[in-house]
Amino acid sequence: MRKVAAVSKQSDNKNADNGSEGKRTHSLLPIVFISAIRMWVREWRRFCVLAVIAMLGVAVMTGIYAGCNDMFLATNDMYAKLHAYDLQIVSTLGLTKDDVAALRALPSVSEVEAERSWKATAHATDDAKSSYAMNFVHYVESQKNLNRLHLLKGNMPKNNSEAVVTQRFLHDSGLSIGNVIVVNMQQNVGVGNLDSSNSKSKTYRLRITGSVLDSNDLNNPDGYQSKAFRNSVTSRYPIFTSAAPDNVTGLPYTAISVRLNDTQHVNVFSKDYRGIVDDASEQIQERVQSKREKARRNQIIDKQVNLELKNIIANDPRLQRAPNFVKEQAKKQIRKQIKSEIQKRVPQAQWHISTRIANDSYASLRSDVASIQSLGYAFPAVFLVVAMMMSLTAMARMVEEERGLIGTYLSLGYGRSTAVTRHAFFAIFACFVGGGIGDIMGFLAIPSLLLKILRGLYAVPDVRLKYDWLYGSLCVLAFVIPVAICTIVVSWRETKQVPAALLRPKAPKAGSRVLLERLPWIWKRMSFLNKVTVRNLARFKGRLCMTIGGVAGCTALIVCGLALNDTVATLGIRQYEGIYRYDMISISAPGSFQNMKKSVEQDKSNNKVETILPAYVGAGEIAKNQSNKSNSRHVEDAESVQLIVVKDTKALSHLV
Repeated sequence: MRKVAAVSKQSDNKNADNGSEGKRTHSLLPIVFISAIRMWVREWRRFCVLAVIAMLGVAVMTGIYAGCNDMFLATNDMYAKLHAYDLQIVSTLGLTKDDVAALRALPSVSEVEAERSWKATAHATDDAKSSYAMNFVHYVESQKNLNRLHLLKGNMPKNNSEAVVTQRFLHDSGLSIGNVIVVNMQQNVGVGNLDSSNSKSKTYRLRITGSVLDSNDLNNPDGYQSKAFRNSVTSRYPIFTSAAPDNVTGLPYTAISVRLNDTQHVNVFSKDYRGIVDDASEQIQERVQSKREKARRNQIIDKQVNLELKNIIANDPRLQRAPNFVKEQAKKQIRKQIKSEIQKRVPQAQWHISTRIANDSYASLRSDVASIQSLGYAFPAVFLVVAMMMSLTAMARMVEEERGLIGTYLSLGYGRSTAVTRHAFFAIFACFVGGGIGDIMGFLAIPSLLLKILRGLYAVPDVRLKYDWLYGSLCVLAFVIPVAICTIVVSWRETKQVPAALLRPKAPKAGSRVLLERLPWIWKRMSFLNKVTVRNLARFKGRLCMTIGGVAGCTALIVCGLALNDTVATLGIRQYEGIYRYDMISISAPGSFQNMKKSVEQDKSNNKVETILPAYVGAGEIAKNQSNKSNSRHVEDAESVQLIVVKDTKALSHLV
């Protein structure tokens, strides 16, 4: 009976223990959670350190990207709002309505619009000595669908005696809205505009009613545009007015702007856009260009033949009195004779197809903003490395300080994941808090500062701050995931030990002789504290490397920022004192070059000029060819270049 009672009592005690263990399991879960909260509150300094480093990294990573992306999006919206061209065609013999119809028939083309412009000079009514090279553009706002203007100040012209100009012209000329300028427009009157000597001049008195933004020139003349990384100079100032010659409808077009179907919903700074434009350019070359070039040349030849034939008949009384059949035979003979002569005089028509990508303003903006955006990928990498090092150090110390508590949880039956989760959530929550604040700073504060700099370079209207949820979330995760992995690795490594080992204090690392101890003439002269410091550095090599890496990363960021500031500040000095050493460039048309040269040489004889160098200056593009074909137009990241041809290379070395 005793034995049975004893067994029954032992069974009751076991059931009681199981009941209490089951009750403990349910009651200790909130205790673990409460303990974790207390630990987070107690370690608020480490929490703030992790949050701050994550905040700085996310802010820099998102801020530079957001500012540049806002600039790109605003420029893209501006191009769409103004219906800027994707392709523009100019010809050496002018363009006609048949060319417009041929381009409009292409399946990839959405809109086609022809334009007329003339070279002109302008000066203020009270200052005839200071003249400016202008591009006289015939612009009727109600009839304009492509390449519209964005009004900055004033009003658009309402009649033929008013005009609008760009802010660059007002800045360089010193004129203002309301001033009257005298414009002398040169118009060729020969057939096909072939004979440049056969031209007439027409004078207009136009009142400036407003300043506009031309999508072909986004550089800001009122800012620090001269400090742009890749600056382009406009040789002629555009002036837009509805005034035009009397026979404007019969004159050939100077340019045809084309807008494509597939580009209307594509970002103009993307690779997809460049591919679409290049494909459309090749399509125009293959289907339209050669046919229309031949047709235009034949059209001009026929016009000149008919004009000369009419003059010959009008000036020959015998042909006028001759019978009709004799007159027709004479016409055929004369036509055949003069046609061969005219064919020799009329050159082949050449189309020049330019894309928006080749526009200097577009290329400069894209290159400058992309250069700034590239910094947004370098700086956060340093912050990320520093954050990982700090998390390794902080979590290792935190786990080491809580060895006894971790051993208690493990001895009570909790798994290793419970102990690891306490520290992992601590680091993850700190990174989420810091990353969230960094997102706010990155999409609001830093872009506002960066856009002030970009507005000083480019006059893009309506730039708005936009939040990119996907990119902002990925930037936060870019800090959360590495820090969480580092924390889990450190905690998991410590919890490998049995609970009994964790409950006991951790044995200190065994000391060993350091290198300096083998040099007695140095070691004996060191103080006690210095010896302890050297030995601790040798014992805790991991902490030493993390500290050095963190300090090195922060120092690198400071030095990099100061170096960038010093570099940008000296760009203008080095450009215009070390590279461009000349003081002035005098530009003229080929026919006026000799007169200009004589004038400059006269100034040199009067000791006003030290060195002169006649040169031919042309413009072009340089880019990496993306295919094996030499005539491929598929280019990536093209840069505008100047081609300078001189006879005296020694003199060039003193000027450039």
